[in-house]
Amino acid sequence: LGSHNNVTDSYVVGDNGAGIAVGGSYNLIYRSTIAAGSTGVAILGSNNTIYGSNVTGEGYDGVVVRGNRTAILDSNVYGYYYGVYIYGSDNTIRGSYVYGNWSGVYITGDDNLISGSYVTAVRHDGVDVFGSNNTIYDVNVVGGWAGVYIDGSHNLIYDVNVTGEGFGGLGIAGSYNLIRNSTIVGPGSYA
Repeated sequence: LGSHNNVTDSYVVGDNGAGIAVGGSYNLIYRSTIAAGSTGVAILGSNNTIYGSNVTGEGYDGVVVRGNRTAILDSNVYGYYYGVYIYGSDNTIRGSYVYGNWSGVYITGDDNLISGSYVTAVRHDGVDVFGSNNTIYDVNVVGGWAGVYIDGSHNLIYDVNVTGEGFGGLGIAGSYNLIRNSTIVGPGSYA
């Protein structure tokens, strides 16, 4: 897709490559189901939205975002190695279920937001954050290894329930991060 396009009330199936590849800006994927092998949705631009959609498959990335200001809203991502992989800043995951993936949400960037969502990972971390000024708010996270791992500074985690089943509930490698009003459960947490 280029720019200013809508995929609405559609069913997209793909064997190899991406079910939907977005290379431009201001595109909307709305109330659609994407069932793809390698990557469900690849977003390579900025200011795009996935809303009320289901992304399912058995490939590498459920949704990969390589851009800024993209929103994943009220959507489900299931069955991939990485549920959602974000390379960029000012992106949002809100009101979504990212579950049944090897790794839940992996963020490399700054000023991203995860809120009002449920994230589980089968074998790896529920949420990995490599960057600064990211916010995780009102989220339930279950990780097969660690619930949440942060490597950066000035990140905020609040009103979050975290469970890490293999290593720990929370891991921090960075400084000036704030964890507030959260429940963290695991064999141990480390900083």
